[in-house]
Amino acid sequence: MSALRAEREIDLIISFDFSEGDPMETLTETAKHCNELGISFPAIDCTKSDNNSPKGFYVFKGVKEAPTVIHIPLFNVENCGSELDAYIQKYTTFQGAYSPEMIEDLMKKAGENVLNHKEHLMEEIKAIVQQKSGTMPSSCLIA
Repeated sequence: MSALRAEREIDLIISFDFSEGDPMETLTETAKHCNELGISFPAIDCTKSDNNSPKGFYVFKGVKEAPTVIHIPLFNVENCGSELDAYIQKYTTFQGAYSPEMIEDLMKKAGENVLNHKEHLMEEIKAIVQQKSGTMPSSCLIA
């Protein structure tokens, strides 16, 4: 919560969800706590489908003082397809050490998430920079 204080002037949060269970829980709980503490945070509107079969990329637009949140669940229907449940069951939070192959597989899935949505991610970052500065600095023209 301390990172979300108004004086920090946070404009964008990129949330990579690697938790077991509900891939939206961290965001919904954060929104709830921010509301209780009077900290600006975007509304997190998600459906039961988002919890059970998450997409690979979500944008929750901030208004006024609230930051925009980009949320990228590690396991989602885009990068796991019909094996979504198998991935979730294979990689539990409270299991023994992961083998090198499992770690490589996890890194691959995380990388796929970013690559699958690179254009959307860049569009959102550029829009926030542009909104903040009123123009698009040349240093933000990332390929």
